[in-house]
This record gives sequence, C-alpha cells and structure tokens, in this order.
Amino acid sequence: MHKNLSSLTSLFVEPAFAKLNAIADQNTFRAIREGMVWLLPCLLLHSILFTIAAVLQLLAVAPVLAQLFYTLHEVLLSIIPMLMAGAIGYVLAIKKRLTLLPMALLCPAYVYQVQALFAMHEIKSDAFLPLVAIALPLMVLPILAKLYQYRWTQLSKGSLAGYSVKSALNLVIPSALVSVLLTLVIQLGFQLNTAIQVPFSPHINPHAYPHASGALYVSLNSVLWFLGIHGANVLQGLMTQLNEAAQAGSSFVPNAAFLGSFVFIGGSGATFSLLLATLLFCKNKTLRLLAFASIPIGLFNVNELLLFGLPIILNPRLLIPFIAAPLLNLAISYIAVELQVVSVATAKLDLNLPIGINAYLASDMNSAAVALQILNIMLGMCLYYPFIRYIDKHGNLSKQINLKSLNTTYTQFHEEAALYTYNPIQQAHLLRSQQIKQGQQVQKLSEMAFYLEYQPHICPFTGKFIGCEALIRATDHDGNTIYPNHFLPWLEEAGLLRSLDLWVVQTALAQDKAWQALDVDVSFTINVTADTLNDVEAFATLMTYLARAQGRISIEVSEKSFVGSFERIHAVAHQVHAAGAKVYIDDFGIGYSSLSHLYKYDLDCLKIDRSFVVALATDKGCKIMQVIFNLAQSLDVKVVVEGIESEEQLRKMPTNYIYSVQGWIYSKAIPAHEIPAFSQQTHQTYELNLNDNPRILY
Repeated sequence: MHKNLSSLTSLFVEPAFAKLNAIADQNTFRAIREGMVWLLPCLLLHSILFTIAAVLQLLAVAPVLAQLFYTLHEVLLSIIPMLMAGAIGYVLAIKKRLTLLPMALLCPAYVYQVQALFAMHEIKSDAFLPLVAIALPLMVLPILAKLYQYRWTQLSKGSLAGYSVKSALNLVIPSALVSVLLTLVIQLGFQLNTAIQVPFSPHINPHAYPHASGALYVSLNSVLWFLGIHGANVLQGLMTQLNEAAQAGSSFVPNAAFLGSFVFIGGSGATFSLLLATLLFCKNKTLRLLAFASIPIGLFNVNELLLFGLPIILNPRLLIPFIAAPLLNLAISYIAVELQVVSVATAKLDLNLPIGINAYLASDMNSAAVALQILNIMLGMCLYYPFIRYIDKHGNLSKQINLKSLNTTYTQFHEEAALYTYNPIQQAHLLRSQQIKQGQQVQKLSEMAFYLEYQPHICPFTGKFIGCEALIRATDHDGNTIYPNHFLPWLEEAGLLRSLDLWVVQTALAQDKAWQALDVDVSFTINVTADTLNDVEAFATLMTYLARAQGRISIEVSEKSFVGSFERIHAVAHQVHAAGAKVYIDDFGIGYSSLSHLYKYDLDCLKIDRSFVVALATDKGCKIMQVIFNLAQSLDVKVVVEGIESEEQLRKMPTNYIYSVQGWIYSKAIPAHEIPAFSQQTHQTYELNLNDNPRILY
C-alpha cells in the first residue's frame, strides 16, 4: 500500500503540488504561516484547557471546575485573533523594515477597532475575526510604511532622542491616520450597505436536494475555515435548515449529528486523518510532535491547533485534501446509509463528543457506525498522505538544531523569517532600493565643493615645522563644512575612491607649486586608499604626480591597504620610493596594522593612533608608548603622534627619540593660504631654539 501511494504521489500529486508550493512560498503567504506558527504556545495552552474541561464534563466530575476550564479556554480563544494579528504584523514589519514591536502592538489594536465598529452596528464579528486578523496587517502595514517615509508625519527629526523613542514618536501620526482611514472605510461600507453580513445563510431546499445540500454545507465550511472564517458560525442558518429537514422529512437529510460523526472527524477538513497520517508517515520530528499534541483535542472534533499551528489556514499546500477529505467522507457515508449499513443519525448530539462515542450514539448504538467512522479516517489518511509526505520531503516547516555544548538552539525558520534569505525577488528589490539611495547620495556629493586643509607636524623639542597632512573637506550649497566620515562611505560604496585619490594628488601638487612660488618649502602627506594601490592604472597615474613633487609629497596608507598580496604591497612601496616619496603607516597599532608590516615592507614612518595618546593617562599606556618608540628607534623609522591636545599628554610622551606631533596642541587643520604665515612663525621659533641649543638637529 505504501509503495502504491508513493507511485500515485509521483504521477498525480507532485506536479500540481509544485504549483501550489510556488504560491505558498510567496512573501505574503509565508508571513501569514510564520505568524500563525508563533501562536503555538498559546494554542497548546488552549488545547490543554479544552481537553481538561471536556474530560471532566464527559466523566461528570467536578462540573464547576469543568466550567472554569471551559471559560478559560473561551477567553484564550477569543484573544487568539489579536495575537495572530500581532504575530503576522511582526513578520511583515521585518520585510517592510519597520520597527518590529510597535507593529506587533498596532495590528491587534486595529483588529479590536474593527471588532468595536461592527459591535456598534450590532453585528457579531467573532465568526470572521481570524480573517480580519490576517487581512488587516497585509493592508495596514504597506500604508504605514508609506506614511512613515514622509517628513511631515515625523514628530522627531533630530538625533537627541533614542532610537526607540524616535521610532515610536514618528509612528504616532501614521498610525492615527490609518485608524481614521479604517474607521471611514468601514463606516462608508455600512452606509452603502455593502459590508459583509454575518451570518451568511445560503438557501437551498434540503428535501428536494438532500445530497447537494449536504455537499454545499461541507464545501462551504471547509472553504471558509481555509480562509480563517469560522464556518460553523457563518453557516448556522444552513445547518438549522438541514436539522429541521432531517426531523420533518421522510428521506435522509444530513444533520449536525451525522456531519459531526462521519464527515468532520477531528474538526473541519476531517483533520483527525491528517494528524494520524503525520504520525504514521512523516519523519519530521516537529510535525510529528505537533500531530501528537493535537490528538487530545482532535478526539473532541477541535482542530485549532492544526489550523493555526501547522498551519492549514491560507496554506495552499493543504488546500486540496482539506476540502476533499470531508467530501470523500460525506460520499462514503451517504453510500453506507443508502445501503442500510448504518442507521440514519437522528439524535441531537454535542459536536464535541469524543470520536467513536459520537458515531455510536448518533446511529442509535450501532457498532457498524464506529466501523464506518474508522473507514472514513483511513480513507482520509490516504488522501492526506501524499501531501504530508511532500511537505515532509521538501522541508516546509522550520528546522531547529540544538547545540548542546553551547546550550542554545539555532532556528532556521527564525532566520528565514527575519532575513528572507532565499527570496531572490526580495533581494533584487533591496538591491534596487540600495542603488537608488546610493544614486541620491552621490547626487548630493556632486553638489558639494571639495577642498584640502592641512594639519601641521611640529617637533615638540624644537618647535620646527616638519610638514603637514592634507585632509579632505567639502562644503554644501549652504556653505556648511562636511567632514570625510559623512561622504567617504558613499564614495567607497560607489567605487569612486580612486577618482578621489587622484583628485587629491593633483590638488596637492598644484598647491605645492603655489607654495614654492611664495618661497615656502613644505613637505606633506596625502591619504591613499587600498582601491588606488591595488589598481595598476590608477596607481601608475598617482606615481606620475608624486614624481613631479620631487619628494615633497608622500603617501599615508590606511590599515586596509595591508590586506592583500605581499608581492603587490612590496612593489607599491618600492615604486613610491623610486618616485622620491615616503610611505607612512596611518593609525599604527590598531586594526590590520601589525609588527609584521615593519619587517615585510620598506616603510618610512609610523603615525601612532590617538587611542595610544588617550591611554597615556595610565601607567600601562605610557609603557606601551615607550615600547613603540623603542621599536621605531631600532628600525630607524620616524614617528608622528596624532591627537595630542594637552601639555599633560605631551609631558608623558617618551623623550628618548625625536618625533613630531600632529595635534590640536599646536594647530588644527588650517586652509592652504594660512600655511605660509604659519611656516614663517614656527621657523622663527625654531631659529631661537637652535641658537639656544646648536646641537639640535631634526
């Protein structure tokens, strides 16, 4: 039998299932399923409460306690739509890049608002509240995301407020506007008399069409539940017609007892067959555990745990068997009644009587009815089998990996929900959005005016002006100064760092000529990025400009420049020296910079990062600075210390090796036209110091 079922799966089910699978993997359906799966703890609690209450009532033990558990179960069941809306809203917020927790709170609030509006018009919304809980996040979040982007909806535009406070404030106006819009739409619907009327009561003559009326009820019930609408509540009018016709007519008409005992075995969709098929044929431990947990309430024809936890609602993968299984049960039961294998079910029974007992009592204690019920369960298992196997084979549900040694669990489902890793359409959309944002930023950069400022290097022993570093700046159309940390990341993202480096060296060379014309001989450094060093053509152009400077312009290489081929970096240093320039290591001692660079590459100067200057406040910091100086002295490389701002920091610096300082204690970065005056002033200081101590040489 197992082999034959597998053959049927390959021939008939898999092609159709592949199409349903593609639909089910769309972002909207994924968000709905994943949101409902997060309700599992609440659903399990609901199942436990109901099972305890049903058992106590069945055994006629402690009726007060049974009623208490029933009440708790009903209360929890009433808030599940709110929780569902919050969970789906949370998952969709990940996709929309909205703040997660506010979305998880807003969506239930909107569901409650809809419920209140319907109550004002004396319409009970309990039957279709799950559908509202599913549909509202899908409709509301795109509107919120759009409104959130407009500046006029943002109450907090500054950066003083924390991220959470700012996000919450900026959602006030969008959420209020959506609430008003929701109210207007629903009110307008009532005014135009186009709102959905509940309960929905199709009319059919059960006496004239007994078989068709039963099939209509079964089909509508399954379809409504698949959409998240409580079929029994909505179709209450039709069920009343069937019950009345069954009592008054001479021909057989399916009533509530018949349908509950032989058709909806385990609840809508005949899901007791599904959970047994899962236990018998499925290898996925998560699915099997869920099916096992569903057995107690499934015995009482309650299947919310499977509807929301598997989930079945709005899951195209289970659409066909969910509708077909009860219809198959109905057809088999009709045949059994017509052949008089079982007697007509005329008793009025509670739909939540346990499986087996309900069939026995519904047929006036006929044991053949129990056999019919078992047959229907088995046939339903065969119908559900290929679909549950396909889900099991293709890993529809989440996979958890328990890392015992780390005392943690890796949840692939959570990662997929958060990042939508395997959705190429989503990735393409994100890439496109990133490109648009990048283009906007580059457009802003095109409106800026770039220029260079120069921060001097001063010898603290003599006051001599050793040189300076060229630092790039920009001004916007309002004349505001823009610093590199605001535009360099976007230039790097756009692949424009090579162009920037070449602009800097050309501007620096032009400035060098201007200073020479004023008889100011100043050597200085420019920053060169790894992009330029690793690009043969750009680097060759850079060398051409450096050669023209005849040693007055050297380069500073960032820590990233040392990540790459040893041969390439060695060749770069060799060519820079051949052009008469020097190589400085910027921010030595942090990031990728390491001692290995000092012996691998022919470097000329270490620029010690400001973090080491700050560390001079401690004894260990002073010792580390001394170690760096000793190392530089033994390797015969110069030292420039960045970021010295106070006399106290200067006093704590080592005195065994001549170095220069690039810090505010002597000067901030200044415009090019101020360098000649600064040079003359410091030269006078140096001459005085030299006259006082002729042995000073630097």
